[in-house]
Amino acid sequence: MKKHVSLILVCVLLATIPTLGFTEGASIQFLNTPWLSSVSTVKDVVKTKLTKDLPTGEFEVKEWNTPTYGDHEVRVPDVPIYTLTYEGRSYYRVADFNVAALTVKFVPNASDGTYSNVNFDDYAFIEAMYRFDADAVHDCKDILNELKKKLSSLYGDPTDHYDDNEYEVYYTLNAEGYVWNNNDDHSYLELRWAKMSSSFTGTMEHVYLTYAYADKEYITTKQQATPVSDGESNLDVGSTDGL
Repeated sequence: MKKHVSLILVCVLLATIPTLGFTEGASIQFLNTPWLSSVSTVKDVVKTKLTKDLPTGEFEVKEWNTPTYGDHEVRVPDVPIYTLTYEGRSYYRVADFNVAALTVKFVPNASDGTYSNVNFDDYAFIEAMYRFDADAVHDCKDILNELKKKLSSLYGDPTDHYDDNEYEVYYTLNAEGYVWNNNDDHSYLELRWAKMSSSFTGTMEHVYLTYAYADKEYITTKQQATPVSDGESNLDVGSTDGL
């Protein structure tokens, strides 16, 4: 009888030990938005869930670029990317912290091997990044640590942790980060603190939280896509009448 009781107690104790690593069944999504959603869908989500109560003065910057996409073994060079950055005079709050800027990125679907660099209706959502600044109560390291706790409660323990320190002639960079990988749906989440000091720019310190779609095969197919128009720029500069 004692053996049976002991076995039951062992089973109960094992059941109460938290599982290490990424939480099974957890889905990494930005504001519950499915990966590869359209530009209009993501803009509606941002307006509905983040910026609807902000005063006037907030603005949206559109940018065209072809950088290396991704990180953490998902790096793909020369991918056409359309970027929207929401940044302005007023902060909005995420997880009880001030967000200084939000950047969202898209790639062309290019199902026929071509894409437009002036019309983005057919682009697919692949990344969102919050930038947090210190406030009157929390410094950036506080924000890093608190967000790590909050994210771990949702996704389990980080699958990776790193420290980066670079000391060059003109600058010093100190960084620390945590990564949550979900291999089931090709996504990852990175929480990163970075502090750069330079004699030219002084000290800049921020915390970044990045949600990313990491299907390398899908992203790589965009390298071979061919633009069908040669618009010089898609930056929305407003009216040019009278110039």
